[in-house]
Amino acid sequence: MKQEIYELFEKFTDGSSRWRDSVPGIEITRLRLHELAERSENQYYAIDLTTGRVLALDSERNAYEFRAPSKTES
Repeated sequence: MKQEIYELFEKFTDGSSRWRDSVPGIEITRLRLHELAERSENQYYAIDLTTGRVLALDSERNAYEFRAPSKTES
């Protein structure tokens, strides 16, 4: 079983995003997102580029997951 690698991004108020880190596994990703969120009011999210799985923090800094739609979905 191949371990998931997540790319972490900071989303700014103008809608742009900036890469911040790469981390292995969902649990470490959640911890790292919370660490980053403590330093800034901006939003943070992580993407596993292999599976399309996304982990994001809402405005209350609660983590939630979703899968990005594939290019063939409307």
